[in-house]
Amino acid sequence: MRQRIGVSQHHRLSPWTDFVEVYWHQRGQAYVTPSAGDEINVVVMGNKENLRMSDAAAIFPALWERLKAAQPRASPQSGVTASFVLNSVISERIALVGDASGSVDAITGDGPSLAFRQALALGNALVNNR
Repeated sequence: MRQRIGVSQHHRLSPWTDFVEVYWHQRGQAYVTPSAGDEINVVVMGNKENLRMSDAAAIFPALWERLKAAQPRASPQSGVTASFVLNSVISERIALVGDASGSVDAITGDGPSLAFRQALALGNALVNNR
């Protein structure tokens, strides 16, 4: 099992882009998402350590430079993400889809998309008796 902890915080700051930005470092990643006309969300996630929002200044100086004028809108929130490798995602009349089928990094937002794609594949397999 691979487990990571992410810290998320919304900031009052006009987004400088319409896209999600990802900053990479050997210690982890930072994700910046525009969430409103005057708000961004920043997530810091460590690879093998629990990073805090205050760690971002040293690890991601280019990002921190952009955040100088940002005002936090709320306290930081943390969440655990875990990835599993399962031997099987089906058993008799049960099929695991989405995050339940092994999980994806929570920050990617791929859980629902993965669940829908897997549900379609499951439906196709059932129709074709596979």
